[in-house]
Formats: sequence, C-alpha cells, structure tokens
Amino acid sequence: IDQVLDTTAMLGAVPDRYSWTGGEIILSTYFSMDRGNATVPDMEMTKWFDTKYHFIVPELGPDTKFAYSSHKAINEYKEAKALGVDTVPV
Repeated sequence: IDQVLDTTAMLGAVPDRYSWTGGEIILSTYFSMDRGNATVPDMEMTKWFDTKYHFIVPELGPDTKFAYSSHKAINEYKEAKALGVDTVPV
C-alpha cells in the first residue's frame, strides 16, 4: 500500500498519459500509475530517506487539476465500521 499514491488518486492528480477522463479512478488506472502497463510507464518511485521503503512521486505541475476522485478511504472506513472496528481515516 502506498499512501502517497492513494492520496494522489483521491485528489485526481492523474498524469495525462493514463488517459483518465474524470470521475472515480478505476483499479486499472490505479495499478497503471503504480506498475505501468503495456502502453504507459509507471510513475517514478523514490526512497523514504535511507530506508528500503519506496513511494510514488506525484507528478504535479501548474496544469494539474484536483478533484475528489477516489472513495477508497471512505469505503475502507465504512467496511471497518460494519465489522465493528471503530477507526478514523487518516
């Protein structure tokens, strides 16, 4: 799980090369951003300081448009609540 990729998807900051046209980000777009596919490369990764942990580097620029585009955090909160787990999305 990459929290930076989750946040990038939630904010709709999808690079143009993934041909995302708006709305809810589907899994194939999410996974293409993370791992690439046959037609587009993945997003760059970088290390978290000197650890072995890597995270996706968001591709933000002056033309980046933000929109609430992923309900993943809310869906996971609702799933936990339905199972009786009291949690707070962060």
